[in-house]
Amino acid sequence: MVRITAMAIGAALALTTGAAWAADVIKANNANALNLGTSWTSGTAPTTADVAVWNSTVTAANSVALGSDLSWQGIRLQSPGGKVTITGAANTLTLGSAGIGILTGTQQLEIQSRVALLTSQTWTLSAAPASSQSLVFNATTQPTSFAMGGNTLDVVGSGTVRFTSGSLLTGGTINVRNTMFDVQSGGSRTSAIGSDATINVAAGKILRFGINSAPGSGLAVSSSAAIVLNSGTILIESSGAAGTNRLVQSGPVSMGNGSGIANASGFGYATQFTGGIAVTGSTNWTETGSGTATSIVSGSLSGSGLMVMRNNAAGRRVEFSGDNSSFTG
Repeated sequence: MVRITAMAIGAALALTTGAAWAADVIKANNANALNLGTSWTSGTAPTTADVAVWNSTVTAANSVALGSDLSWQGIRLQSPGGKVTITGAANTLTLGSAGIGILTGTQQLEIQSRVALLTSQTWTLSAAPASSQSLVFNATTQPTSFAMGGNTLDVVGSGTVRFTSGSLLTGGTINVRNTMFDVQSGGSRTSAIGSDATINVAAGKILRFGINSAPGSGLAVSSSAAIVLNSGTILIESSGAAGTNRLVQSGPVSMGNGSGIANASGFGYATQFTGGIAVTGSTNWTETGSGTATSIVSGSLSGSGLMVMRNNAAGRRVEFSGDNSSFTG
């Protein structure tokens, strides 16, 4: 007769299922590279099964290098003592199913490395940093890859996320369910979103394009992604000196009921929609701001919905120069 005790059963379960459980690995209060055991309170660096956690153990701003290509199940911020910056432009940080959570406190997370998504995941941005951006992907070289690997990324919460100039977003679906998802140019670098990406913008949420300085070609943000506005808004803004910097949206745009396009760019910054716009329900297009920027829709305008055009800026115009024969709205 063989006796199997409760302790033995528990040990067996731990062996068979423990790998699937995410363990929190707490960042130590130092700036040692993240691939080193000394960078973590446990003495062991996190793995694909672990969530890297910055909490009150870190008492001040913490800028720290990846040290090598790393793969974690996720990242979580819970009231560290200062802003958290992960450097390492030559390295890739791969994130698993736990995603990113900025749950408490007022500190920002900035990631400067390349990023890859191992699986579909949710980012929860609930904290409210004084800088207004909860999460920043700060490209220090061009292009800095954000590769979704065919996965779906849900971004939720009251916080915002920004991809800075030089970012390249590819290969997946982004569901914007947080306050704002921001892609911008600057420093004479272009940001781009690939044609293998889809961006769904939920009701009351904003997809922002920041059209700042660009290379000599003037192409500041290039988006080939399919954009689906589910009562959400595309917001286009700019800053800096007068110029010909522009947004080119070459992917199709679908505007559902309650959706809007708000062009607040100025100083002659142009906007081009070459991929076509399909309208259903009641939608809005608003031009505001200074300057003489022109919005050009050279792709087709289609659908049977209502589009209300409001021009609240002097010297501005919207040109529909594509095939609009299938638009009956």
